[in-house]
Amino acid sequence: EHVPGRTGSVSGGHLQFHNGYDVLNDAQKSLYRKIKAAAHAFYTGTAAAEGVSYGSDEEKLPCFAIVSNTDSSLSNEDTVKVISMFRNDNPMYFFVGNNYLYSMDYDFETEKNYVGAVYIACVEEYTSGTARQAERRALETQITAAREQVEAQDTAWAKARAANDWLCNSLTYAYDASGNPDDSMASHSIVGAFDERYCAAVWRGLCQAFQLLIDAARGECL
Repeated sequence: EHVPGRTGSVSGGHLQFHNGYDVLNDAQKSLYRKIKAAAHAFYTGTAAAEGVSYGSDEEKLPCFAIVSNTDSSLSNEDTVKVISMFRNDNPMYFFVGNNYLYSMDYDFETEKNYVGAVYIACVEEYTSGTARQAERRALETQITAAREQVEAQDTAWAKARAANDWLCNSLTYAYDASGNPDDSMASHSIVGAFDERYCAAVWRGLCQAFQLLIDAARGECL
């Protein structure tokens, strides 16, 4: 599995990562910042996800972010790019779902449609504030223990090696009952890596866990 949106290198003894945010244009960056603000409020708060109707009146998508947009240059393709970059840049937000909805507005000056609002899904298990905060506490306990080992190292290479060693020593690859890579949301996120109930993840979850530890070592923690 490949996790796009970030590239990394080591230069001058420092780990250097380039976030997906950096490649966005101004309109895209504005939407990204709004989504991140909504995600952080949801991460730290206890509000329940809001159900957004789609299709028939019976169908609702639980959403953690409902973000309005006023820039008429933002297309659906831009929105897909922003959401993808946001997901890849921010593994800490374990509740981000795979789905999203959007509404279209019309700009009479340019005579073009544009994305007026974006609704991003929340993983079903974390729509409740109580469940989400319980998971957050469980994750942060393990993340803190792993970070201490990484941050104790003196060089960039040593920090990267310590993060890798922690993952190798603490986790296994997640398989389902049939011996195939597990397809649960937990295994594809930091939940599988840092929640002691699992201690197993597939490549995406393992990559996100490594990314989180390296970001913390660079001082980019929440």
